[in-house]
Amino acid sequence: MKAFNSQTPNPKIQNPDFSKLLLIGVDSFTGKWFFDLYKDDFDIYGTYLENSKKEIENSFYSSPKSKSQNPNPRFYPCDITNKEQIKSTLEKVGPDYIINFAGISYAAEENPLIYYKVNTIAVENILSSVIESDIKLKKLILPSSAVVYGKNANPKTSEDECPEPINHYGISKLAMEKIASIVSDNLNIIITRPFNYTGPGQDDRFIIPKIIKHFKENKKEIELGDIDSKREFNDIRFVCYVYKKLLLSDCSNAILNICTGKAYSIREIIKIIGKITNNNILIKKNKRFFRKNEIPLLSGDPSCLNSIVDNPINYDIIDTIKLFFNSEED
Repeated sequence: MKAFNSQTPNPKIQNPDFSKLLLIGVDSFTGKWFFDLYKDDFDIYGTYLENSKKEIENSFYSSPKSKSQNPNPRFYPCDITNKEQIKSTLEKVGPDYIINFAGISYAAEENPLIYYKVNTIAVENILSSVIESDIKLKKLILPSSAVVYGKNANPKTSEDECPEPINHYGISKLAMEKIASIVSDNLNIIITRPFNYTGPGQDDRFIIPKIIKHFKENKKEIELGDIDSKREFNDIRFVCYVYKKLLLSDCSNAILNICTGKAYSIREIIKIIGKITNNNILIKKNKRFFRKNEIPLLSGDPSCLNSIVDNPINYDIIDTIKLFFNSEED
């Protein structure tokens, strides 16, 4: 599987055809947003973890074409580390398209083995289950992460950059990519490498929701680690829009960055939030929040993405931050 070449002709974008789309991890941050934004554009089915059942029943009521207020019958409990559960779900749904939004994305988990169990081995479960099933899958999208670039990241990291991950999260994602490449002759797989993105509903262990929460609660100070390294903090709506367009394009068997090329430091983000809220907060550095092998700048080259997704919706960082304050999510 090769990185997408921006010099190739633009892949054709099709119209939504209400083919069956299975969102593995519909209860995830990105899964919830994608379903909410595009439930009327696709015939969506989803999987969720059993411990999310109550939240699913309270949040997602009717199928896209139904006015029933019953819990969505198109959502199935499924643990992707259990291959039999995956196979059972595939048999029930018979999807035309799959996006895997399930995974461990917080890069500071205490037990590193969880990354490999969920981000690597579980994806092998998905791949082998699809191959062993009778479904005729048109496209499978597997989100990886820009963290795979590691120490080779630069101000405009392109898909051709050699991955050199420096933590367990990045290694688990790169291993997933390698496993997917083994079966890419049998499946149409798009691997995405999203750079940082955020929005309401994201776990407040992540930096932007954490900061927003402190401002909403009128905290006087906040403990942080490195506030000068720069990252992209793209809008969840932009990311979901890209996934929609990738589903509808005839782009196939490619590795693709999801990025804008716009990077900010946490120091800059806090200043922006301060102006929006007309409030200030004292930053206290805590060694506990400093990461080993911190990448000073992680930003991507969106050239390939822009060649596939014409006129992508790019939200300004101020729009994204205001979304938090206009949302009922805490």
